[in-house]
Amino acid sequence: MTADVPGPQSPERFQLLGNYPNPFRSLTTIRYALAAASEVTLEVFDAQGRLVVRRALGTQAPGPHQATFSNPGMRAGIYLYRMRAADPLSGAQRATLTGKMLLVK
Repeated sequence: MTADVPGPQSPERFQLLGNYPNPFRSLTTIRYALAAASEVTLEVFDAQGRLVVRRALGTQAPGPHQATFSNPGMRAGIYLYRMRAADPLSGAQRATLTGKMLLVK
């Protein structure tokens, strides 16, 4: 589901770098950067705001990362996604970043 993208240094802030391709047919890659080690979760919502998918991506080191997303049971349409980054020790929320993607069939 996820793969680290090597990078020379950690970003100064948490960033959502979008997904590619967008629109997508079956698979898209969501890119993001962490300013500190974090427990990362991906949530995907349909256009009515209903949670479609929640995936724990685990504890990740600072720096750039990417998560590959595919859910063959989803219908074509616009989806919103949210990346949550929490402190791995306390669970305190560090960042909540949102984006949108278009699934076409």
